Amino acid sequence: MTKTILITGATDGIGLLTAQKLAAAGHTILLHGRSPDKLARAADDIGGTPETYVADLSDLELTAAFAEEVLAKHDRLDALINNAGVLRLPNPVTSSGIDARFVVNTLAPYVLTQRLLSIIPKTGRVVNLSSAAQAPVDVAAMTSGRSMDHMEAYAQSKLAITIWTQELAKTLPTGPAIIAVNPGSLLAS
Repeated sequence: MTKTILITGATDGIGLLTAQKLAAAGHTILLHGRSPDKLARAADDIGGTPETYVADLSDLELTAAFAEEVLAKHDRLDALINNAGVLRLPNPVTSSGIDARFVVNTLAPYVLTQRLLSIIPKTGRVVNLSSAAQAPVDVAAMTSGRSMDHMEAYAQSKLAITIWTQELAKTLPTGPAIIAVNPGSLLAS
């Protein structure tokens, strides 16, 4: 059965490889990327007719608009793969004073998931990419713009996405499945 699958951060790395494999299996692929040029190249690499969506996930308003764009075109989404993530940024604090790594790695996937949950059937999946790199979350640092080194912020953001994944899964015992995975442990990357 053909599935409709949205993959964030699908212009390179694990996201692009995932999109290629799923498209080759005949699924309908919705690709997300931040760069229109990289997104167009990724769509060409995948072949067929994947839909493309450009959005900067470091901006939660743009993330919400991205979700609305998907909702305007689809009434069913079989899987949402929240793959987009960042580790190093030249300016890691957003204009609203929030650490951009938390926004992209934790908050944007939450906003996207919450907005799209109404079209994900009970048999569907939300897959959040986490990491073995995890550290206790300092909420004050996340929201105050306190300077953190790259790995400290990344590790905290990945534990935070794992926590909200588990908490959301508890509220949906009959589905869809809400899953956090650490792809680095599964791949030689």
